[in-house]
Amino acid sequence: MANLAALADAGFSIRRRTAAAEITFKGLNNVPNHKLLLVQYSYQSGDTLLKSPFISYRDTLTDGRSFVIQNGGRRWDESDRYLHFVLAKNDSTGTVTDSFTIYMKKWNYKMVVTGEKNGKLQYTLKKSKAYFNYNLIGDDNNEGNNKTIRFIFIACSLLGFVFLLLLFLKRKKSTITS
Repeated sequence: MANLAALADAGFSIRRRTAAAEITFKGLNNVPNHKLLLVQYSYQSGDTLLKSPFISYRDTLTDGRSFVIQNGGRRWDESDRYLHFVLAKNDSTGTVTDSFTIYMKKWNYKMVVTGEKNGKLQYTLKKSKAYFNYNLIGDDNNEGNNKTIRFIFIACSLLGFVFLLLLFLKRKKSTITS
């Protein structure tokens, strides 16, 4: 029954926006001699094996900074889910000492930087499940309320499907008897 309700509600080829994935950074002041950068790679036009990346964009992170990534609703409207970060020395050369990539889908991350050791970033990364934010009123970010609202929407969808099914069966029965 739940599978039929999902098909009746969404159809086969309709894709909806997915839950927004967020990453937040804390404790960047614990690495005073380094800076953490968000970088975006591009590739040479003739590089079919994608082996020659160059940095086309970079953004220096600050304490409390967060990034939110969310898919679009259409089939081919997919955002880049990989975020690439580098740790660079905070001097005139800006030598990269460490790098890492985080795949942003279905999870929210909270990164707490504790320091730097031998050029490597020391951190703890906590993750929690990302849920689609069903809000009745825009910009309402009460997390405890969002679960309740999500279940209300799911229950209404299932109730509507059952109601449509009953109406269909009633109409079918009335056409058979007449």
